[in-house]
Amino acid sequence: MEKEKINKLKRDLKKKLNEYMEKKNCTLQFILSKDNKVSDIIYANLYGELVLSVDPESFEITKLEKTTSVLDDILFLRMNEDKQIEFIADEAHDYLWYIIETYYTDYNMHELDVPNKKSMLKYLKYCKDNNITDFYIDKKFKSNPEDLLEFYDNVHDNFKLGEFTVTMSRDVFDRRNERCYLAFSLGCSIMHKMIKEYMHGNYDIVFDFCYIIADEFQNSDYYTNDLRIQYDKLIEYYNDNKEKIKKQYIEFLGTTVSPLVCESAFLKR
Repeated sequence: MEKEKINKLKRDLKKKLNEYMEKKNCTLQFILSKDNKVSDIIYANLYGELVLSVDPESFEITKLEKTTSVLDDILFLRMNEDKQIEFIADEAHDYLWYIIETYYTDYNMHELDVPNKKSMLKYLKYCKDNNITDFYIDKKFKSNPEDLLEFYDNVHDNFKLGEFTVTMSRDVFDRRNERCYLAFSLGCSIMHKMIKEYMHGNYDIVFDFCYIIADEFQNSDYYTNDLRIQYDKLIEYYNDNKEKIKKQYIEFLGTTVSPLVCESAFLKR
């Protein structure tokens, strides 16, 4: 949403609700939106002992069930509904970083059953995009938080490849690394005889084709991520589809080539 719209909403909230919220010792904690419309306005006092939801249209106030964590019980659960962050108070950032540091950094973040994993990572991306850092929070609250943006980079989406930084999910990154291993296994072992018979001479092209077959294997019913039997399943996939793969390879080269004995170390065993 446009920043000015959110700022106007904050001014309207202050004008209409400030006196009431001061009596309750509550402050604006966060604003969320969905489909470019404000969906959630949450006030709370320190540690979320009192949490109030404000209707974006009527400004009607509803007391929410007592909660001990704005992060888990309110913010992250609502963010699971594909809602976007429009505003978060600095004191909420301080509290959220404490919660993540205390309860989330010990998880293996590659597991799928981490509570509110998607929303937590979405929140940290918001922090990264808006320069909410450990230095920013420590300067305001002297709370000495850990560098959660480094934690975010390590578990989520930034990977150094040479001098470049590639952004993708770690699941995709791991799957592509595995695909390279499978392609190497195909080229150097499983498909060695076929490649030697119809050798193009350009090993980059050979690897590109093996990479395609590895991708097809990963998306087939033969695939398993159990490393104890994965190689055997790859052999089974190749043997059951040998003629099809051979035809694909010849078409991939662009023309039928003559059998060629290649002395390359890549092909020799």
